[in-house]
Amino acid sequence: MARRGRNRFPFVLANNWFAGCPWDAVVIDNAAGVTLALESLFKWGHQQIAFIGGPRHPSILERTATYEKVMQQHGLNPRIIPASGLDPQDGECAVDELLRSSADATAILCANDSQAIGAMRRLKELGHAVPEDFSVIGFDDIHMAELTLPRLTTVRVDRRTLGRIAVELLSGQLSAPERPTVKSIVGVRLIERDSVARPRSNE
Repeated sequence: MARRGRNRFPFVLANNWFAGCPWDAVVIDNAAGVTLALESLFKWGHQQIAFIGGPRHPSILERTATYEKVMQQHGLNPRIIPASGLDPQDGECAVDELLRSSADATAILCANDSQAIGAMRRLKELGHAVPEDFSVIGFDDIHMAELTLPRLTTVRVDRRTLGRIAVELLSGQLSAPERPTVKSIVGVRLIERDSVARPRSNE
């Protein structure tokens, strides 16, 4: 593995990593999170599942790539709706595009919770019910996810653990500056609330 230079100031990448990265990093298991979300939707009976993407950040790119891979593994057509950002208004704009290009979708997986909150708000404005017409799943489990109506099903990220591991990696660098670099992956889990139900009929 790559090694830091002896005089390099110690630091750790948090929720950021790239192939060949020469620095310690602690990252979220994005692939597991997206897979858990999709498997839950499959169990509910969904097959027409859209994904709202986002900017070219390593975590978002990994979530997008995993969505596409898992859908293809199940013989399903990926439906990626591009978004320039990760804010509620980006989720709202993505819903407008989804209804134009993939109106037969019955579920929406979002790159993060803020997008999902915006998506649910826009769906409601347009007269669509969540989860009766569209199931929605977010990612991150921010505080607002439990306060939405309906409460948002999402992938929980343990940011306290992420921060603790980052500090431990920094401490390790100080005590052993010539050790190999470390990439630590923090697990996730699906928090099932009220924004997912069986798919509506498209007939």
